[in-house]
Amino acid sequence: MSRALALLRNLAWLLFCLLLALFIWVLATFQRDPIVQRSYIQVPIELRLSDGYLFVEEPRRSATVFVRAQESMFERFTRDDISLFADLDNMGMGEHTVELRAEVRSGHTAAIADVSPRQITIQLEREIAREIAIEVEILGDTEPGYFLGVPQLETENVEVIGPANVIEQIVSARAVIAVHGRRNSFSEELSLVATNANGQRVLNVRLSPERVNVSVEVTTRDDIQQIAVHQPPLDFASLPWGYYPSSIHFDPQVIFVSGTPAQLAALPDFLTTERVDLSDRTEDFEVEVPIDIPVGLVVIDNQRMVTVSIGIAAQEGYRQYDAISVQVIGLPEGVEALVSPEQVAIFLAGPLPILKLLSAEQVQAHIDVSDLTLGVHSIPPQIALPFTELDVTSLSVVPALLDLELRTTSEE
Repeated sequence: MSRALALLRNLAWLLFCLLLALFIWVLATFQRDPIVQRSYIQVPIELRLSDGYLFVEEPRRSATVFVRAQESMFERFTRDDISLFADLDNMGMGEHTVELRAEVRSGHTAAIADVSPRQITIQLEREIAREIAIEVEILGDTEPGYFLGVPQLETENVEVIGPANVIEQIVSARAVIAVHGRRNSFSEELSLVATNANGQRVLNVRLSPERVNVSVEVTTRDDIQQIAVHQPPLDFASLPWGYYPSSIHFDPQVIFVSGTPAQLAALPDFLTTERVDLSDRTEDFEVEVPIDIPVGLVVIDNQRMVTVSIGIAAQEGYRQYDAISVQVIGLPEGVEALVSPEQVAIFLAGPLPILKLLSAEQVQAHIDVSDLTLGVHSIPPQIALPFTELDVTSLSVVPALLDLELRTTSEE
């Protein structure tokens, strides 16, 4: 009996030691790798919706999930390892408050601590579909002299699908087609937009199909003809000396005229305009000149004038100015300057009309000695011109360097 009791005591001590060792191991493990909590923002919400229903308004699509686990586990844990969903099965029309449920995907020893928000509010409506007609809206006009045919659709109706209360507002599916400047028949695939009775777009619905092919025939008119306008002639003799037209643009370059078949058949290859007067033009300018229209013709849109934009530039020229005296400035008191040579030649290239007005007396050369010490120097002369508008493209001085000696006036 005593041996059995001793054996039981030993087993009890052994079990106690094992439990104590396990406790110490767990405690040491959690000290090295403690349990922490982390948050994962914008976790996508899976909305499990019954067939035949849809959302009246777009519901919340993400939430923040708080996960608790050992710190080492988070080294391989990502937001994709969280499953967040709202079960909407067996819910009817109307507004509902739904609990968000989060789970950790298999393969991770973690627990969901909390979800924020814990609930979302959704509003369900039964989804219906009905057929509506397609209406084509035409933007702009074809060129004068062309007829626009009735747009032809590959299908006259489309199916609109959405909430019942929204579908009731829809009266048509609109396709917008731009025809401005069209001269040839064309075919385009256009997007469709659901619209209400006021022509406004209705959202939160879908169309099937979403695009439709539209064909439009464009034909010419027999009583209207297009004719080119020749570039307006320029009166070069009136242009001031030293200037030339650097560019010319005019608009319109074609016009449309209406008349009898005989009048249209007698049209020349192009129409002319009056000559553009260039008197006193030394800068770019714009002017309107009339088109010479044959008698009896009617001009479409009353385009009887051409707007002409002309660029005016000065011709480049070259002049030489000899024997320009060099002036010394900044000379201190008691100091004299000896300059060699005392005169220079200046060569200028620039706009001829300005150079023509520039005399040798207006061209000045000088050297500034205010920062120089006594002694011998080699210094370039500075050139001063009277016209600030003179854009000199080239300026050179001969000689380029002058010999200068600064000395006190007592020196011989």
